[in-house]
Amino acid sequence: GCVGVAWQATVMPLKVFPDDGTTAVSTVVEAMYYAVDNGAFILNLSIGAGYEASFTGPIVELWNQGGITVSAAGNDNQQFTDSQSTWSSPACNNGNSPLTDNMNIGVGSVDSQDRKASWSNYDASTNRNFVDLVAPGVNLRGAGVYYPSVSGFTSYFTNNSGTSFSAPLVSGLAALLKAQD
Repeated sequence: GCVGVAWQATVMPLKVFPDDGTTAVSTVVEAMYYAVDNGAFILNLSIGAGYEASFTGPIVELWNQGGITVSAAGNDNQQFTDSQSTWSSPACNNGNSPLTDNMNIGVGSVDSQDRKASWSNYDASTNRNFVDLVAPGVNLRGAGVYYPSVSGFTSYFTNNSGTSFSAPLVSGLAALLKAQD
């Protein structure tokens, strides 16, 4: 029904959200450290929250080991500026000095005409390190959730939009680049 970008990549799925869809930031950060400690080279973070400095530690650790984190920029048509009050995590967790470090690839979304998706967050900061690139993110076909007793989860395949669908494309590209080196 669908295909990914890096067919030979090994995936380490880590479940951080229980069935109710809520979780603590500390649970996600713990999983990030677990992935780094167990050989992950690329972390895909298709999540978003208010700015939380605790995301920075595992991002820096992975970077120091030669890896990279890819983070969805978010879907609020929000601009990230030099003011921390505009930031979100993990897209803005670029290292210990977020305005100058760039240890995290922040990913925004574009539509089929290569225009910024109307809802995609974007970068208006001085150094433009928060949203590093964009990828398709509007009306993408992919795996759905089949859980027929819950309305809206009745198909194995579905169309979705969001930076959470753009970021995995970039993670797949990073895996292809890693395979060449």
